[in-house]
Amino acid sequence: MIYLLLSFLTLGTALATVGEVVSISSEGKGSLERKKNRLPLAQKTPLKVRDTISSQDAELELWLYPGTQVNLGKDSKLSIISGQPGKKAAAPEVNLTGAGTTFEVLTGKTDVEVRVLRGEVVISSPHIQTFVPEIIKKGERLRYDGREKAYVRLK
Repeated sequence: MIYLLLSFLTLGTALATVGEVVSISSEGKGSLERKKNRLPLAQKTPLKVRDTISSQDAELELWLYPGTQVNLGKDSKLSIISGQPGKKAAAPEVNLTGAGTTFEVLTGKTDVEVRVLRGEVVISSPHIQTFVPEIIKKGERLRYDGREKAYVRLK
């Protein structure tokens, strides 16, 4: 299960779109739980605060505005607790990938902080060139500093 916490809650975000489904693997299906209704996922499905996305047997790619991309592997769950409405940025600042993982994400105007509760998450950014991807393991926290274009390990 993946829990997502987006900071900077603004008035009326419960009804506003805070992201969208970009792609769903052809061999699987995912679902969206909104106000106790379970709906099938499709490309371009808008995501809203309090939605819970279940990947089930699918692999999903999601955008959370303005520039965070989340890839969910099979049998993963993501809950959007709060968020800031907007539009997708031209390029993602950060890409997070996890499968069968539980993690929290807090986003600000320029920073993204990740805390892993179970499993591990791979984080990448087009602004940081590395030979080995940055991996965050259970119990670890990492912040992407958008101003400095750098990762900062937190204690």
